[in-house]
Amino acid sequence: MKQIKYLVDVTDNPLVKISDQTKTYLLDIKEKHLLIMRNWVVFRGVPYADYFNPEENYTVVSLPMQPINPSLPYKKDMPSHKCAFRISVWMIFHKKVPLFQGKIEKGAVEKGVESFNLWTQWAGTKTEEYRQTHPLPKPKALPPQEAAPAKRKET
Repeated sequence: MKQIKYLVDVTDNPLVKISDQTKTYLLDIKEKHLLIMRNWVVFRGVPYADYFNPEENYTVVSLPMQPINPSLPYKKDMPSHKCAFRISVWMIFHKKVPLFQGKIEKGAVEKGVESFNLWTQWAGTKTEEYRQTHPLPKPKALPPQEAAPAKRKET
């Protein structure tokens, strides 16, 4: 578990301009082809911030490579170069705030989409950099095919 403390500019709030926040990261599962990480944020100094916490769940799954071309030099349990990535974001409400709950959820969804778009742009850039520095191995040459024996014609 890791924690990061940082300051955030608060918009659309006349009472608070800057809030200190603590983001906690928890690595739930780390296996060969599966990674699940949770994180949540605690706000300080923002009105009604003690009423809720945003929580995110990141899931990355890489399936073993299927031997489409048996001449490629991959081990059977080597992960493929593709993965499924899922981000789930939700609000955990500690106290009922019926007046602001809809606005809080709407703002969280908007900022979550914005954050996901930034993350996917960053991941795409890093993936392309990795592909350029680590190209896939070239396939092995297949052994020459032996000529099939000629069929005898029966008379």
